Amino acid sequence: MRLPSRTTGAIALVLLLTVAVGLAWHYYSDLPPKFDDVGGTLLVYQLDQRAKKADDDIHRVAEVLERRFAIDGMRHVTVQAGERDQIEVRIPRTRDHGAKVKEIKDLVASAGRLEFRILANGDDDREAIDAAQEMINRQRLNRPALDQELQFAQKEGMPPPGPRTADGEPQRYELRLVAGQVCTVSYSWVEVSQLELHALSLDGGAQHEVLRDRAWKEAAAHRGEALQLPEPSRDADPARLLLQGALFYSRPCEDRNLPEDQRRTKEIDFFVLARDPEFDSKTGKRTPDIDGSFLTWAFADRDAAGTPIIGFAFNRAGGDLFGNLTRKNVSQAGKTRHLAIILDGQVMSAPTINAEIRDRGAISGSFTPQQVNEIVSILRAGAMPATLLPRPVREVEIEPRR
Repeated sequence: MRLPSRTTGAIALVLLLTVAVGLAWHYYSDLPPKFDDVGGTLLVYQLDQRAKKADDDIHRVAEVLERRFAIDGMRHVTVQAGERDQIEVRIPRTRDHGAKVKEIKDLVASAGRLEFRILANGDDDREAIDAAQEMINRQRLNRPALDQELQFAQKEGMPPPGPRTADGEPQRYELRLVAGQVCTVSYSWVEVSQLELHALSLDGGAQHEVLRDRAWKEAAAHRGEALQLPEPSRDADPARLLLQGALFYSRPCEDRNLPEDQRRTKEIDFFVLARDPEFDSKTGKRTPDIDGSFLTWAFADRDAAGTPIIGFAFNRAGGDLFGNLTRKNVSQAGKTRHLAIILDGQVMSAPTINAEIRDRGAISGSFTPQQVNEIVSILRAGAMPATLLPRPVREVEIEPRR
């Protein structure tokens, strides 16, 4: 066996040192900058008290948001829970810092909560729809307390109150659904997104005379009231109701939490009545929200017609809950039931339920490919376990530590 010469050994040693230095340089240059060393921007966000629930955890919100940043290639951004239901987002100063800060603000504003609920319809939910209409529309009968409550909700961008008992608790209703299956539910209003309003011909664009139709005119004539709307198509049966008789409520947008230009653009708030998660017949307690915490994966896809959609998969627990919900609400002859897919507190789409769905499904709607990719990114990171106000309550520029 021939040993390497001194020259060959020296060359090998130089090569090894070069590789080692290169790897070390690559490793350290790839490390994210430290906020204290380079300074940057501190954004402070507040939990939305209007949508706060008893089990909201600000620490979980921080974890999900930081994971979202990491997925989008921003490992250098750190998030930590603060006091008084606040979180702090630290953005180290890098090249194009201003653009990065804007990008992160946009991501926080779109980091949402996903829910699946059933829309109230004129067949199964008749009693609740009648109660909600009587409650909302009776403000005209000199009910100052309710009128003040509705005005406050309008100023804060909150939904109107749902059917409730004399004590102010959500009213429970017993429903008989597919094959005599029974469930007990309460109801609340959910805002309808601009995307879904467009699909239903109820968006602001319908104000142009050429696009006006029966549904838009009926809603415009009854602002501030709860009512069922006719199918938008001029060729539809006049007695046929939109979304199987879903109950709608609309009002001028006066949400003071929105910038003035956004209020003008939005112009009208639309809400639809939906069932809350049902109550367990054995324990009497409400079943868990079917939300993004049960998702294992989300992906961009297309349906048979080539339209962009969002595919998703549930874990076992989520599949059991979703299977139970859809099994009881499969559409039948003459009775269509709609699943509300809610992101950030707004109905993004309301497809019909044609069969029981367990571990896999799809979110369809009038989505562009870019919108599909944005929603998929949100769902992959994990839906927010609570809602943040969309704009920071404080923004501070931090100088580097000397």
